[in-house]
Formats: sequence, C-alpha cells, structure tokens
Amino acid sequence: YWAKRWENVFEKAASNGIYVMPVFGAWYDWNNGDGYSTWNSNPLNETNGGPAKTPAELFISDSPTQKLWVSWMKTLIERWQGRKNIIAWELFSEVNMVPDITQTEAIDFVNSAAFIIPNADSFHRPVTASLADFGNWSGFYRSDSIDFINIHPYPVSGKLDSTIVTEVHSMLTKYRKPVM
Repeated sequence: YWAKRWENVFEKAASNGIYVMPVFGAWYDWNNGDGYSTWNSNPLNETNGGPAKTPAELFISDSPTQKLWVSWMKTLIERWQGRKNIIAWELFSEVNMVPDITQTEAIDFVNSAAFIIPNADSFHRPVTASLADFGNWSGFYRSDSIDFINIHPYPVSGKLDSTIVTEVHSMLTKYRKPVM
C-alpha cells in the first residue's frame, strides 16, 4: 500500500513533467530522542515486529536491521527503476541528525546501501545522501558512493538566496562534485 501511494505521486509528477528523487530514509524515522520522531511507528522497530531495539542498529554493518533495510531499498529500486521521471536516488536524508551516529558509521552505511544500486537500477542513476546544515562531517561527502551533494541550508539570517549561492560555491570548491 505504501509503495503504491508513492507510485501515484510519481505518476502525477510525470504527467506534469516533474522529475523526482525518492528518499529511502530520513533521520526522524531513526530518532528515539527529543524533537520530531516517527521511531515509534517505524516498522523495523522491535515494538512493531522489526529487529531493531534501537535506531543505531541500522548503522551497524551487516546487522539484521541494516540487511533488512537495504533489501527493502533494493526491492523498491528494482520496482521503480523503469520510471523515466526518477532522476536520482537519495539513500538517507540528514543522516547527521540521527542520535549517537558517527560520521564513520554514516559513511559505512551509505557505502553499504549504495553498493547494491548498480545491479538494481539498469539506468544507473546518480546516488546521494544528505546532511543537515550543522556540524563538521567534512569527510562524508568525500565518499565515492555519493555522486552529488544535496545541501539543506537553514540560514538563521533568513537569507536563503545568498546562503545557497555561498554554500554551492563552497561545496563545489571543497568536494569537486555537482551540488543540488
């Protein structure tokens, strides 16, 4: 049912000439701390029949949670790969907001997830993962698994236009990868 609802969104977007980038995971699905959280309704949460006692289990290499999540993602990519209005895949949004996750764990997770994509997507679309606009995870975007940088600026100044121009130039110079 969930996948079919997203397919309806893809179809509506295509009928309007809009391209999309599916996002497979977001920090709030793996947040059991303060602030916004959907952890209690996450199907991989142990209380809902899943294998994860804590959100951090997604980021443990080859854990049952990670294996199940990557398999789910692969199934969706195989199912959706024929849609011509999908321009890229975002593995995870704002991974640095997941409580108690290190940059190294996030990079290893992204590398594990990205590894399956070339065989699941016959169109070989680009892959990304994103960070929230805080902290210093300068090694994250250096991962070979990330084809382009997807920034999420939240300027305290409220000057989104100038912030975007400044950040895009900075990211291009620093990482030598395309920036969206």
